[in-house]
Amino acid sequence: MHLFLVLGGMTLLVALGAAVRATSTSQGAPLWVPLTLIPLLVGNALPYLIPATLLTAAVLTFGRMSADGEITALQTAGMTPRQILRPAFLFGITLALLSYPLASQVLPSVYKKIKDISIQVRFAALENTNPGASEIHFRGLHLSWRGRAANGDFKNLLLTHEGRDGAQAFAFDPGGPGQKANIQGSERLRLRASLATMDLDGRHLVFQFKGMRSFAMGVEGQGAWSAVNEGPAIVRIDLDSVQSGFGENLKGNAFSSSEIRQQLKGELKPNRRSHLKYTLWSRFFTALSTIPLAVLGALLGWRLRKGGVMFAFSVALGLLILIYFPLFHIGNSFQKTGLLGPFLAACLPFVGMLSLLSIQFHRARSRV
Repeated sequence: MHLFLVLGGMTLLVALGAAVRATSTSQGAPLWVPLTLIPLLVGNALPYLIPATLLTAAVLTFGRMSADGEITALQTAGMTPRQILRPAFLFGITLALLSYPLASQVLPSVYKKIKDISIQVRFAALENTNPGASEIHFRGLHLSWRGRAANGDFKNLLLTHEGRDGAQAFAFDPGGPGQKANIQGSERLRLRASLATMDLDGRHLVFQFKGMRSFAMGVEGQGAWSAVNEGPAIVRIDLDSVQSGFGENLKGNAFSSSEIRQQLKGELKPNRRSHLKYTLWSRFFTALSTIPLAVLGALLGWRLRKGGVMFAFSVALGLLILIYFPLFHIGNSFQKTGLLGPFLAACLPFVGMLSLLSIQFHRARSRV
């Protein structure tokens, strides 16, 4: 119980730090917006907490049993190492059955919700611009300025916009005599002005400029236009269009296993297909890895014969940091570079833990 409280407290502090950092880097978003990330961040940390708590509990339990002579008593009663380790094996199976649906159905929705809230943080930053900030970045939209007037207007403002997938992301009215009005576009937009005001009208960002110089390039060389106007000019930017394609670029972790299988039935780029397959296999082998982790923790506690909480936590953390998680990163890197297929890359941590378990079990049997 104390162990879970310590780990839960550490996770909460990390999540709180991440939320505060999100606020400090979101150019003025109110604190309550990123604070809603805390429970989601805790849920997203479960893939790291489960093996840590599992290993620590196994090392602690069997270390205490060994230190108190209980394992010696069981061996004297005629129990074999296989029988002594059976509870750890069964606990690992139970946790595997519980963690797989969690990783394949629940956590993807948590991950996607985190991404959605991060977008909301940017919307809030646009609506509550930090007076001390000098720039805003919102996907393809970039805004920078050199100062603020007393009424909040931007001085010497530079606005750039990169269109995405042909979406009609902005409408431009350059104003002034002889200028074409209400130009619709999704191409690149670069605009400078001496003075500008910004308002958030629903999901539209409305700029009014004075002393404007502007230039926009058509998509794939389809033409260009420019405008210079000392009077007022207006640009309306559709924020929904700016963030269009957001879901298409999400990692496989944001989709449930059933959604990934559905995507694999369609046309995908080879890299995208490989990534989604790796995500499916990784969830399976991550859940399956709880079995060797549980038995390995029990063997380490049995061999080391110490039952302190901090000692058990140190052993578990060392094993995870030095072997388990590095194998995850190696497999992920090999999959991205094409050195290993999705299946082999995903099973690398499981194979590593199983190999280490076989070595430790052989040593335990040789000592009996």
